Amino acid sequence: MKNTSNRAVEFEIVAIASVVTYSLSVQFDLMELIFTFSQDHEGWEIDELIMVSMSITLCSLYFLLKRNREFSILTKKLEAQNDQLSRTLGELEVMQGIIPICSHCKCIRDDEGYWERVETYIAKHSGARFSHGVCPDCLKEHYPNIDLKDPS
Repeated sequence: MKNTSNRAVEFEIVAIASVVTYSLSVQFDLMELIFTFSQDHEGWEIDELIMVSMSITLCSLYFLLKRNREFSILTKKLEAQNDQLSRTLGELEVMQGIIPICSHCKCIRDDEGYWERVETYIAKHSGARFSHGVCPDCLKEHYPNIDLKDPS
């Protein structure tokens, strides 16, 4: 939206400058003055300088438009990346500070002084979800009769 309003203002400036240039040209017969001046001072090669300056102006305009298009594309990419980062940042909740945890049962004390399981605390404060399983060491210790290698 901001780009569109900037372009409208830039277009208005160019249009006003064009109207002012045209009005001055008509009022003072600038082309005739330039033509007469260049004929009177042929040794100065003014007519060639005018052609070179027109060529430089056109080339500058071309490169300015090209650069503006590239800038517009990069701006859109940057805006998309900023939107993605904002969404990601909004989804990210960071736990910070010291977390009081029981050294025996691993329950965590919340801000109100209540003790709750690690999974409950982390789910509340991070949005994470848990899936439970049994690691190989605990499987051997707590379920010695189960052998995962033997399918029978």
